[in-house]
Amino acid sequence: MENYKETKLSTASPVKFIVACTYSEPLFFQKFLETFTEIYGKSDMQTDEFAFAHTAYYEAEMGRGLKKRFISFEDIGAREKVVELKYLALELEGKSAVKMKRRINIDPAYLELSKLVVSTTKNFAHRIYIQKEIFGDIQLQYKDKKFLPLEWTFPDYKTETNLAFFTKVRNIYAAQLKES
Repeated sequence: MENYKETKLSTASPVKFIVACTYSEPLFFQKFLETFTEIYGKSDMQTDEFAFAHTAYYEAEMGRGLKKRFISFEDIGAREKVVELKYLALELEGKSAVKMKRRINIDPAYLELSKLVVSTTKNFAHRIYIQKEIFGDIQLQYKDKKFLPLEWTFPDYKTETNLAFFTKVRNIYAAQLKES
């Protein structure tokens, strides 16, 4: 314990940023992508558009027939940047709203070698406070050379197709860490 104050804390590794977009019309997705790439850089990988039919959670607000995509961004950075990304996402969601109903839901996340963490404004027992009223929700853990869902993982995060996407992004990220 006497050496505790003298211990030099190491800087955490940078993380890989991913954004989940649920939207009612492709136009809203395109506007989001243009804004995010203008501010945060190019996307290096994204899923094909898929039907967001795993839950009816957003239907009352955004309508039926929703679509979704996951997008990975080229640059890696400090995990705290996810807070800035979340606030930009909230701003874009608000700008797309019609009569106080959003037309897009944007959930920035970050990937580490061991997990995928989604940002949220909603606290819950399994969510950890990051800063500025933003919480981190661990959706996937990497174990035994694959991503594994947790008991609270959103259904669309645990499909085979999306787990394969997250694994490919993790491989890109691991190569980026080796280069830096």
